[in-house]
Amino acid sequence: MKKMTKIGVLCLVCGCYSINVSADQAQMNQTLVQVVQQLQQLKPLIAEAAMEEPDNMKSSVHLTAFTGPDGQTQNGVMEDLTALQSGIEQIINQQQIDPRTYAPISGDYLGGE
Repeated sequence: MKKMTKIGVLCLVCGCYSINVSADQAQMNQTLVQVVQQLQQLKPLIAEAAMEEPDNMKSSVHLTAFTGPDGQTQNGVMEDLTALQSGIEQIINQQQIDPRTYAPISGDYLGGE
């Protein structure tokens, strides 16, 4: 149960990160790197908690992937964290694209002749 408490606290800490809308790209990337580091620290705790979970426990939280009643494999917490980390890393590593420039429109389109 201690492990689940630690996971809950780390999830709360990770969720408390906020990104200021007016922050520049470098500052946002720095914050996102910290979020990725927090996610990496969660993974060993989740793996440990999954190993300690009793087989007969009816849990509403699936720590690892599981087969649902429809026979399809569903993601657990670990897979969701991996997907989240991958998405954040894509944002950090994306190439900055300069906005397009368009030629100004000539002519009067307001009804004047």
